[in-house]
Amino acid sequence: MTAVGRAVRVVAVALIPVVVVVIAVFATRAVLRTDARPAPPRGVTAQPTTGQVAIRWSAVDHVRGYLVSRDGAVVYEGPGTSAVDRTADAGRHVYEVRTVDDTGRLSDSAGATTTTGAGWGRYGSLVALLPDLLPLAPDARGYRQMSCAVRYNPPAPERGDAPAGSGQVWEKLRLACETGDAARDSVFVDFWDSAAVRDRAFAGFSAGGATMIWNHGTGFTITTGGRSDLTLRFSDRRLALVTIEVTAAGSRSVDQLVSLANALPI
Repeated sequence: MTAVGRAVRVVAVALIPVVVVVIAVFATRAVLRTDARPAPPRGVTAQPTTGQVAIRWSAVDHVRGYLVSRDGAVVYEGPGTSAVDRTADAGRHVYEVRTVDDTGRLSDSAGATTTTGAGWGRYGSLVALLPDLLPLAPDARGYRQMSCAVRYNPPAPERGDAPAGSGQVWEKLRLACETGDAARDSVFVDFWDSAAVRDRAFAGFSAGGATMIWNHGTGFTITTGGRSDLTLRFSDRRLALVTIEVTAAGSRSVDQLVSLANALPI
């Protein structure tokens, strides 16, 4: 081998450790990048309004979505950069937002603290199904200046001698509402445990009533002793757990009751 060949071989051999080190460095960096957590969101705000809190934040690139929690309880998970929490009780709350990458890893949290007024609490998501009819909070007003309060009168199948009654659950929530105008109609809104339970309750209530069809489903009317009662259910699957009962001030014809039902802001 010539002197030049020996020199080239020596240089090549000497470069091998350098190449190995360079490859190792880049491989380590690649692993670190793969294992790195996603960046947290910025600009988190929590703004309370009547019966709810609006949470907003800035978008983060290359993430699958976001996870929002209130005092440690998850209230939103999805791709958007805003969320509405309707289930907070009155008081001081800490909202935290984390990003989620394609592998499910979570970022560090970014948060905001706010103080909320009285709302429907755990019933907020149910009341929000009828936002144009029902008030957003117990101390707010809804359609026709209607005020509402939680009233619970267990249906017969729930009753029993045990502390928990029969152990069956039919009804999640019942709101008793009264309009603020001269007509003084009363409105009761029931949220049932399932569509099947709703239909069983509806069948029991409708005995002796006159069936009717309204803009959003079916119902029945009963007029006795100068009082007209109207009970409605929905064909929309989104409202499959809901029935509305209207006790009209004074006796009214079926046509008048149907008109009253169709005027409700659903």
